[in-house]
Amino acid sequence: MTKINAIILAGGKASDEIQQLTGVTNRALVPIAGRSMIDYVVDALASSTSVDRIVVVGDVPASSRYESVPDQGGLFDNLLAGLKAAGGDFTLVATSDIPFLTPDAVDDFVSTAAARNVDIGYPIVDMDAYKKRFADMKRTTVKLREGTFTGGNMMLLRTEFMVGQQVRIKQAYAARKNVLRLAMLLGPNVLMRLIVSQTLAPSVLNLPLLEAAVGRVLGANATVAAVITQYPEIGTDVDKPDDIASAEKILGPPISSIR
Repeated sequence: MTKINAIILAGGKASDEIQQLTGVTNRALVPIAGRSMIDYVVDALASSTSVDRIVVVGDVPASSRYESVPDQGGLFDNLLAGLKAAGGDFTLVATSDIPFLTPDAVDDFVSTAAARNVDIGYPIVDMDAYKKRFADMKRTTVKLREGTFTGGNMMLLRTEFMVGQQVRIKQAYAARKNVLRLAMLLGPNVLMRLIVSQTLAPSVLNLPLLEAAVGRVLGANATVAAVITQYPEIGTDVDKPDDIASAEKILGPPISSIR
């Protein structure tokens, strides 16, 4: 695959606890080791061999390193605005709160997802690899036949598919925390397997079954791929005060020394 353009989603407010700790309202601008979180993400994308232009969607300072698009008021609207600004057949999307991201992690994910010719590629991190790198940081996990995973904070998207299916995708996103709506979308069989796999028997749910279910929800014969990655940096976001403290230990001096 030739180089693609990337979007960094930098809208949204930091939690009240983080605002009190840092004095910063925009999560993307939370300082870690003297630099804002988004700076680390821009560094990784700009240094990768996969990324050409970078578009940042959110109310952040202007920079020669990226193009800016104002915050549109919501995650999905920000995503659509970013896709429009980025252009291209495929777009890499990252959140602004993954300061450990590396160029190697970016390149590995993009090449692996692209090889599967996806409409949507989503990274999942093997928890054994995660614990070796970030033993002190907690993550939500999912148990599957293939192993135990946590979700990443990037996506590889086929632009035409996302724009054409935006209504269905927005509906699916809105239903993500409602069990009844999820049951209607995924189907009771898949939802039941998901519940049982987390509590009793991980073997009842595997990646191909889950990928096919999500593809049906999104329509248009969507090709959805969960891309297993051994780079835990993709799945390590910083959104709690404890996360900031852990990040400071890895990336630099305590936050109190830079205020």
